[in-house]
Amino acid sequence: MSEQNFSILVLAAGKATRFKSEHSKMLHRLAGRLLGEYVLQAAQDAGPDRLYMIIGHEGDEVRKAFARPGLVFIEQKEQLGTGHAVMTARAELEKCPSPTVLVLVGDAPLLRPETLTHLVEIHRKARAAATILTTRIEYPTGYGRIVRDRDRVRAIVEERVSTPEQKRIREINSGIICFSRTHLLKHLAELSAENAQKEYLLTDLVEIFNRHRLKVTAFPVADWREVLGVNDRPELAQIEKLLRLRKAFALMREGVTVVDPQATYIDAEVEAGLDTVIEPGPSLLGRTRLGRDCHIQSYCTISDSSLADRVTVLPCSVIANSEIASGVTLGPFARLRRGAVIEENAPIGNFVEVKKSRVGRGT
Repeated sequence: MSEQNFSILVLAAGKATRFKSEHSKMLHRLAGRLLGEYVLQAAQDAGPDRLYMIIGHEGDEVRKAFARPGLVFIEQKEQLGTGHAVMTARAELEKCPSPTVLVLVGDAPLLRPETLTHLVEIHRKARAAATILTTRIEYPTGYGRIVRDRDRVRAIVEERVSTPEQKRIREINSGIICFSRTHLLKHLAELSAENAQKEYLLTDLVEIFNRHRLKVTAFPVADWREVLGVNDRPELAQIEKLLRLRKAFALMREGVTVVDPQATYIDAEVEAGLDTVIEPGPSLLGRTRLGRDCHIQSYCTISDSSLADRVTVLPCSVIANSEIASGVTLGPFARLRRGAVIEENAPIGNFVEVKKSRVGRGT
């Protein structure tokens, strides 16, 4: 068994209580993807031996949405806390070949795979029973505080039971913890629901490990935004803004001009070629592909469509599930519906609508 091996367990069973939604939080959309897709992708990219996902509320729908080779679903029939979720996974963890288990929350969409692999590395070098991914923020109200004794973590104290002195601590818990699998399985049964939340809390293992004189340490991630969770719809909107800015800046570094990134809505899967110009106000959605030297003007909506080189889309045009060849100008106020194919140099004028039709070259 290689000491480089680790497995990942994603906690995704909870109901979206603060979303005030009947649907699982994992199924809400965020910048063109399902919320749960972000953490799953980061987990896969980190290269674990095994990847597990705890599901519960709307389990069948979650299973259908995220099914992929190598992902093992584990059902948590009752949602009795994060510790209980890991207890539910015990049978799988006992068969797991990895010496290290990384437990992730499913609602941290900005998390990077490099951070996960670095956390595992820090954990191994420290020879710890557990290593907590933390960060430091200026206003930590509402978060669990990390109580340290130099390089060791003694407790994670929730806001509601913290002392005035503990409330001044700026290092907070992200909910992401790297465990020695052996120590995790040995002491998991010591968790209790006798607490303010009346739940089995995974963070209580910090004090349990300390009682057994096992080492618990922390790895503070530099960018606090990376561990932001999505607890309600306002936070969903805030993180969507961050993701869209990240996408706009990535395209700009690849040779695309985005005139006003704050006023441009670009989904995560969108691609664009060199010297394409995107003016303020458009929405580029789904798996849209833009070629080189395109010009996308204000207030257009383009979804799941392919645009070749040198295509100009004039203001307020709507394009969905369509193919547009090079040299085409569309709009303003044009609408291409599902199945429209526009061949080279065929102009589509203002207020023209095309559906399931092919407009030939130069028409």
